[in-house]
Amino acid sequence: MTTVFQRIGPYEIVKEIGRGGMAAVFLAEDSRHSRQVALKLVPISHDREGQEILDAERWGARLQERLAEACGMVPRVYEEGDQPPYYFIAMEYVQGENLSDVISRGPAAPLEATRIVSALCRFLDTAHRFKTAIDGREFWSLVHGDLKPRNVRLSDSGDIKVLDFGIAKALSLSRKVTRNDFGSMPYLSPERLESTEVDAGADLWALGVILYELLSGTPPFHAVDTRRLEQQIRAGYPRRPLPSTCPIAIQAIVSRLLAPQPDERYESAAAVLAAGFSRMSRRSSNPPHAAAGRHRIRGYPSHRGFRRAGRLRPGSARAQRAAAGSNGACDCSPGRTSSREALAVPSGPRDPDARGIAPRLQRARRRIPGEPGRGERDDA
Repeated sequence: MTTVFQRIGPYEIVKEIGRGGMAAVFLAEDSRHSRQVALKLVPISHDREGQEILDAERWGARLQERLAEACGMVPRVYEEGDQPPYYFIAMEYVQGENLSDVISRGPAAPLEATRIVSALCRFLDTAHRFKTAIDGREFWSLVHGDLKPRNVRLSDSGDIKVLDFGIAKALSLSRKVTRNDFGSMPYLSPERLESTEVDAGADLWALGVILYELLSGTPPFHAVDTRRLEQQIRAGYPRRPLPSTCPIAIQAIVSRLLAPQPDERYESAAAVLAAGFSRMSRRSSNPPHAAAGRHRIRGYPSHRGFRRAGRLRPGSARAQRAAAGSNGACDCSPGRTSSREALAVPSGPRDPDARGIAPRLQRARRRIPGEPGRGERDDA
């Protein structure tokens, strides 16, 4: 769709921010309310294919409007309607970047990946249990159908929003989609490629692909063209292994999300959360060294110290003392805390369970060989 115009009704076009299929999305100014909006434009067509796409967009906008009232991860729909030669949807504009931009920079830390995917799990759990009525007609179990990194937005404030409900389906309405028109091949489940039908399992498969990409920086399946890519997915080809730095628990979740047979996968988004994502995501949002305080102890034995202790002879007294001194002391992801970084000790009343922590840390530093200056106390 080529755009040479600068205005659609009350919306003044600023720039194009997205494009897919027959639709394009623009950043626009709403002259009536002095606000920025994401303006989606779909050409009005009267042939069969164009009419199918247009109907899907209309239903998607109405379902998104209702779902946004129940889920804060869905952008609000301000209005939708016809402005010939286009059908338009004016939505909340989310300042930030797409998840695809994050993945393009390389693998994410495991805890950050679980934070993002656990949020998507909560969105899917809400959508799949969603019920509403439109024009006296009941709808339930909303399937997004096109979940992929380009349709996940990370706002500047850290919020996560799910975009593009153009092919979203209430399973009470229809399970059928046209495979060649809708969805993106790398994120389609084997059974969806086989039958062109969608259900909640289609979203969970796409979730597994997104989690794999976050952890590895690349898709789980690679092929020179879409035909061979489809063959790999449908045949259950083994995917490339995840990096060895990825925790075993997360690797197990990925394996089950992307299991070849549907009955081997999680039955719901709630089941994925129950597998441990909630606990891991909470750890990533509240690292133990985030508290502020006046007194700091240098040389806190972080992961570097743990690895150094791991090179000691197993079972030796030194190894046992080192492990005892650092057990459970650090809860952050590898690479985020160096051995020279400080642990903040908050001032004020102490937690009774934390009494004596400084002497234990000092003993741990003396027992683990380290850099010059390890064990010094900073009284500043």
